[in-house]
Amino acid sequence: FGRNVCRDVFRSVLGREKNIQIPNVYIFSNFNFSNTVHTESDTMKETIEQLKKLKAKRVFIQYPEGIKKKIQDIAKQLEEEGMEVFICLQECYGACDIRDDEAVRLGCDAILHIGHEPVVEKTKIPVVYWEYFLDTDPLPVLEKNFDKLNGYDRIGLITSLQFINTIPVVQRYLEEKGKKVFVNKSLQYPGQVLGCR
Repeated sequence: FGRNVCRDVFRSVLGREKNIQIPNVYIFSNFNFSNTVHTESDTMKETIEQLKKLKAKRVFIQYPEGIKKKIQDIAKQLEEEGMEVFICLQECYGACDIRDDEAVRLGCDAILHIGHEPVVEKTKIPVVYWEYFLDTDPLPVLEKNFDKLNGYDRIGLITSLQFINTIPVVQRYLEEKGKKVFVNKSLQYPGQVLGCR
């Protein structure tokens, strides 16, 4: 019903355009390296609360390809909270790809940027970052392909943010198999890489 879909170019400008620079960045993560496990529903609640604190009524959603199957459910939850949702169908090339001009033209008061951490410091409207981690088990692929690592004793692990929760599992598995594993921390999480850096 209230769901709106936007493309890269918007022909109509919805009323007033807000040309203010707001350095608001809010981050929510469904993973950490402690023993505390945050579920997707916990972090969805936190994300909704942050959007409510911003008094967001119209929310522009950007997301990576990996969660395309879940975006309709996420939008529905926001709508159930009384928010009008605009889903951006244009590819999201990462944390630096903030489409605040489009969001402003649509009259949105916030952007929900899923699956990335903040890179852009100033935006025209507040951005809530949800560090969405995919729930996946890397062990079946490791077990099936472990023989391809024969001859390699020292292995470095890296991944994008969405799969960062697999690093400890992969590291433990490889070390149990006698490999020396290296995981460097140059960003927020050990093993995390950012495509544009």
